[in-house]
Amino acid sequence: MSRVLLIFPESDQPIFASSKGAGVLTRPLGFFPPLGILYIGRSLLDAGFEVEAVDFNSTPYNNENLARLLSGKDVVGITTDSFNRKNVNILVNDIRKINPDIKIVTGGPDVTLHPRAIEGSDLSIAGEAEKIAPEIFDTLINSGDFSKLYGTIYRNPSSKRTLYGKEPYCESDLDSIKFPARELLRSAEKSQGYNLLGEKNKTRIATMISTRGCPFQCRFCAHNAATFKRFRRRSVENCLDEIEKIYNEGYTILGIVDDNFLSIVNKKLITGILNGISDRGYRLVILVQGRVDSARDPSLYALMRRAGVIGVVYGMESMNQDVLNFYRKGTTVELNRKAADLTYKYGIFSLADFIIGAPFEDEVLIKKMIRDVYSLRLDASTFWTLEYTYGAPLWDEAKEKGLIDGSEHTVTAGSEHNLSPLASTELDNLSYKAFRNFYSRPIYWLRFLQKAMRFDKRTLYLLFRLLQSIISLYFHKNRI
Repeated sequence: MSRVLLIFPESDQPIFASSKGAGVLTRPLGFFPPLGILYIGRSLLDAGFEVEAVDFNSTPYNNENLARLLSGKDVVGITTDSFNRKNVNILVNDIRKINPDIKIVTGGPDVTLHPRAIEGSDLSIAGEAEKIAPEIFDTLINSGDFSKLYGTIYRNPSSKRTLYGKEPYCESDLDSIKFPARELLRSAEKSQGYNLLGEKNKTRIATMISTRGCPFQCRFCAHNAATFKRFRRRSVENCLDEIEKIYNEGYTILGIVDDNFLSIVNKKLITGILNGISDRGYRLVILVQGRVDSARDPSLYALMRRAGVIGVVYGMESMNQDVLNFYRKGTTVELNRKAADLTYKYGIFSLADFIIGAPFEDEVLIKKMIRDVYSLRLDASTFWTLEYTYGAPLWDEAKEKGLIDGSEHTVTAGSEHNLSPLASTELDNLSYKAFRNFYSRPIYWLRFLQKAMRFDKRTLYLLFRLLQSIISLYFHKNRI
C-alpha cells in the first residue's frame, strides 16, 4: 500500500495593507481547515492509498515535525496558492534535505493560474485533481508516463525542458465529487492552530463550498482565470447531504467559504440550503462569504438568521462609486450601506474588505472613502492596498501598457510603477491607519456592545473570540 503525505504550507496572509507591507502576517493563521488537500485525500483513501495530511498554518512547522511526517511516506503532495508561493519553495527544499529520493507533486490554484514545473518537485498539476489524483499518484510512484495525464507539467530529466501532458481537468458535475476527508485534520494535534475557537474550546470547525468559479468579472481578481472562467453550482440536496454529514460528525461551526455564496445570482441555491438547514434542525454556528447585491432581497437575511448564520464576510471594496465602477464590481455604494444595515438589523456579525489604490485615487479621495466606511454599521473591517495579480484583468492591462514586468506575479499599486499617484508605502500606511482607527472609535464599541446584547451567551463568546483574533493581528505586525 502506497503511503502519501498531503501538505498545506504556511501562508503569508495579508490582513491589511499589501502582501509585501505591514499587513503580512509574521505567524501562521489557521482560521479554517483547507479543503483542497481534504478533497484529494478522500479520492486517494477511496483508491486504497494510506493518507496523512497536515496544515502548517495549524501545526507548527519545523524540521523535526517535517521529518516525522515524512517517515515511511512514498510521495508528498503540496498545495500552492498565491499566499504560500514562497513557502512552497522553502518546503520543497527542506523535504529534499530530509529525503532526497521521495516523490513530490505540487498543484493548486497558483499552478493552475500560472502553469509551470515547481522547482524541486517531480511533477506539477494544473486544474482540478480530485477525480484524477489516484492515477497521478500511482503514475508518479511507479515512474509512469506523465504525458498521458491531465494537467501535468514536468521537466525532461536529460534536457530539463518543460513538458506538458493533457489539458488541465475541470469538473463539470460538482455533485459527483465525493465529500472531503475531514478526519485527516480532525485530531487535536492537527487542528490545534485553528485559533478562532478550535479543539481547545471544545468546538469543531468544518468548511465547505457550494460553487466553483465566479459569474462576475472584477478587474482586480484572478479567480476566474484560476477556475477556467466556468461558474458551476452544486445541487441543494448535495450540499445538504454534506452539511448533514458535518453535523452528524460532531462539528459545531461551519464556514461556507465560496467567495459569492451570499449573492442574488445564487438565490435559489441559498434559499434551498438555508431552509434545509432550518427544516432539518441542524444546530450549527455558520459563517458565510458574500456580495452586497444580496441586499436587494432582505428576505435572505431573515433566512440566514433562522438557519444559524452569525457572520458574513463582504467584499465591499470601496465607498467611492467611481472606484467600484473602475473595478467592474457590479455593485453600488448604496448596496454597501444597505447590506451593512441588514446584517445589523438581523443581528449578524459583519466583516467587510476594502481596497485602496485605484489609479486615480489620491490621498484626499482615499481619506474620504475611509471616513465613509466608518459611517457604516460594520462589526469588523480590513483595508488592503490594491495588488495587480497575475491572471487578473488589471494585471493584463498593466503589462500590456508596459507598467509591470511579465515576470512579476504580484505587484503592489504605487507610483513606482505609475499605477497610483501615491507610493506603495504611502498606500500601505493609509491602509494600516484605516485598520487601526476603525477599532479606536468609541461609537464603534458602543454600537458593537448594543448589538452583542442580542446574542445568547455561546454565540456572544464566539463573536468576541472572532473580533479578538482580528484585532490582535495589529500587535503581530512589523509596523510601518
